[in-house]
Amino acid sequence: AGNAVLPPGAGLQMTSYGSGMGVLWDGSSGVHSDLVPDLMAFGGAQERLNKEIGDVRARIYRSHLNCTVFP
Repeated sequence: AGNAVLPPGAGLQMTSYGSGMGVLWDGSSGVHSDLVPDLMAFGGAQERLNKEIGDVRARIYRSHLNCTVFP
């Protein structure tokens, strides 16, 4: 169906028994343009957040998340 694998470096995809979660790295501003002012404000705190919670977790905050739940 075209969703078997993400392009290399695009993000993360985790799936188990039909349910899954995906993260498109740094895609939030392109998908959610109404959030750009919030993301710009976040940019000032990004370095501190990287130190507090780690680079990967901090990167999730500016990325696009999607989730599916299969009953």
